[in-house]
Amino acid sequence: MRPRRIDGDPAEFRLPSEEEQAANFRLIDAAPGMLATLKIAADALTSTLKARGYEAGSATDGWAPEVRQEVAALATVRAAIAKAEG
Repeated sequence: MRPRRIDGDPAEFRLPSEEEQAANFRLIDAAPGMLATLKIAADALTSTLKARGYEAGSATDGWAPEVRQEVAALATVRAAIAKAEG
């Protein structure tokens, strides 16, 4: 459960536990490194797909399962980067 917004019911407001706060701080501390790693992964997947002859945005029908998996992974990685960067 998250703290309620200002317009929420004050009776429902709670502060995160010390354990939750510590977990949040660890995640915040790790975030820049995780974002950098996602960018490296995106570059590596892009290079691998390009080397295979796959062009970004084209259909994956007829491609080997590993290529379809790499395309899906790249889309997921790019979405995570976009979410992190706002």
